[in-house]
Amino acid sequence: TFGYKYADRHLRFVNRACSGDNLELIYDRMEEDILAEKPDVFSILAGCNDYYLWKDDPDHMEEFEDTYRTMFDEILEQNPETKLIMCEPFVAPVRLPEEEYKARRTMIEQEIEIMHRISEDYHTVYVPLLDRFDEAAQIRERSYWIWDGVHPTEAGHGLIAHEWIKAVLASGIL
Repeated sequence: TFGYKYADRHLRFVNRACSGDNLELIYDRMEEDILAEKPDVFSILAGCNDYYLWKDDPDHMEEFEDTYRTMFDEILEQNPETKLIMCEPFVAPVRLPEEEYKARRTMIEQEIEIMHRISEDYHTVYVPLLDRFDEAAQIRERSYWIWDGVHPTEAGHGLIAHEWIKAVLASGIL
C-alpha cells in the first residue's frame, strides 16, 4: 500500500522479522539484519514476545530499556541521520488463559511506559497500537483483529499498516 502509493519516492522496505523473536533476539542479529542494510529509516515492533523473559526475570524491564537504547545508539552511530520508528506491542484476550492475558497486558503496559521515554529521548516516530486494537474491538470482535492473543489477522495487519502510515506521514520523515 505505502510502496504503491509512494512509488515515486523510491523506497525499499526490508523485513527481517522472525516469528517468536523478542527484543534481545532482534538485537543479537542486529549486525546482519539491521546495520548491514544501512537504513535511512528503521522501524521496529517488539515486545509482544518478551513475555517469557519478563515472567521469569524481575529485571527484564531494565534489560528491555537498555537493549532498546543500545540498539538505537548503535544504529545512530552508524548513521546519525537515521529516522527511528517505534511501534507499540499489543495483546488481546483471545485464546489466552485469563491469567496469562492479564500478565501479558501488564508487561506490555510497562513496556509502553518505557517506550514513551525512549521515543522522547531519541525523537522517534511513535506508532500507538494497543489502544487502537482496543478501539477496533468496539467495531468487530477481538479475534477479527488478533487471532490468538498476540498475532494479528489480515485485518490486524491492516490496522497496523494504517497506524504506521498515519504516524509516519504526520511526522514528515518521508
